[in-house]
Amino acid sequence: MNNLDCWIANNEEYLANALAWLRWRLCEFAQLPDIEKPKVTEMAMAEGMNPPPALLLLSQKLDLSDFEQQVLLLCVAMELDPGMARLCTRAFDNSHQPYPTFALALSLFEQPAWDTLSWERPLRYWRLIEIHQSGVQPLTTSGLRVDERILNYVKGLNSLDDRLASLLMPLETEEWAVKLPRSQNAVVETILLQVCQTDKRQRLPIIQLIGADSLSKQLIAQQVAAQLHKYIYRLSVELLPTQAGELETVARLWHRESLLLPLALYLDAQEVDGKPNMEGQALPLHRFLNRSGGLLFLSTREIRQNLGLPTIVVDVEKPTPSEQQATWNLALGAIADSNPQLLATQFNLNLVKIEQIAQQVLAETPNCEIQKSFVVSLSC
Repeated sequence: MNNLDCWIANNEEYLANALAWLRWRLCEFAQLPDIEKPKVTEMAMAEGMNPPPALLLLSQKLDLSDFEQQVLLLCVAMELDPGMARLCTRAFDNSHQPYPTFALALSLFEQPAWDTLSWERPLRYWRLIEIHQSGVQPLTTSGLRVDERILNYVKGLNSLDDRLASLLMPLETEEWAVKLPRSQNAVVETILLQVCQTDKRQRLPIIQLIGADSLSKQLIAQQVAAQLHKYIYRLSVELLPTQAGELETVARLWHRESLLLPLALYLDAQEVDGKPNMEGQALPLHRFLNRSGGLLFLSTREIRQNLGLPTIVVDVEKPTPSEQQATWNLALGAIADSNPQLLATQFNLNLVKIEQIAQQVLAETPNCEIQKSFVVSLSC
C-alpha cells in the first residue's frame, strides 16, 4: 500500500470513529438506550496521522475552532449516516426537525460559542455550510447542510470546486514547455524573491505583469507557479460577474480553493485594456482582488492604479534579439544556417511564436525552400 492509499484508509477510519462518537453523543443527549462509548484512543491515534485526517486539515487551513469543527462534523454526518436524521429528531423530540441546526449544536457539544453563527466566522465566511432559512424562522433552528465540495474534501476527495470550473482554464500546456531565456528568468527570480519575503501572516501581493506580449507573461507566470509548486489557472476578467453577490461568491470560493489546493490564478485583463467598456470591467476586477486571496497574477498592458493592495509590478518584454537568435538556432537544429541571425534582426517574436513557426516550417517545407517558407509563415 502506497502513502496515499494508506492515508485514505486512515482517513476513513478516523471519520468512522468520529461518526461513532457523534452517534453516541446524540443518543446520550436524547437519553436513548445506552450504546457503547467509542474508544477515544482510536481517534487519538488517527489524529496523529501525517498528514492529518482531512477534517483536521480543513480546520487548520480555515482556522476552525473545536466547536466549529464539531458543527461541521454534525452536517457531514447527515450525508454519510442514514440514521442521523432520526437522531436529530429524537434529540429535540421534534419530528419536524430531522436535520442539524445551530440550536442542536449549541446544546449538544461542550464549550459552545455563540459567535460561530456570525457570517464573519469560518463556517459561514468560507461557505462550508448552507443555511436553509425560510420566512421568519430563526437562524438557530434553520436547517444546516454541508457544502458538497467540503463534504468531498472531508471524505478525502480534493478537486476544484465545479462552480469555478466553468470560469477557469488550466494555463499549463505541453506545447509551451520552452526554456526561458536569461532576461525572462531574471523577471521570474525577481518575483520569487519578493513573494518569498512576504510575511506569512499577510496576504500575498498582487503580481502585475505589464506589457503587450501576453504569451511571454503567461510563460513567466507558469514558471513562478511551478517554482512555488502550484498549479495555475487562467481567468479572463470579462467572465467575472458584475452583480455584487455573484462576484462575492466567486471571489470567496476561489480564495477557499487557494487554501485547500496548491493553486495560482492568472487574471487576464489584456483584452479589455483600451476597450470602451474598460471602466465597467475595472470595478468587478478590483472587487475580486480585494475580496479574494492566494497567489494572483494580473496581466495588463498598463499599471492598474489604486488597487489598495500590496503589489509587485513587473515589466515583461520579449526575449532580447540575441536570445531570439539562440532560440531560432536551437529550434532549427542542423538546417539553421544563417537564418537565425536574419530572422532575429527582422522580426521581434516571443519564444512560443518562434517554436510554432520553426515546427511548421520543418514539418512542411523541403530544405531548399526553407527561406521562402519563413517569409510566408511570418507574414500570416
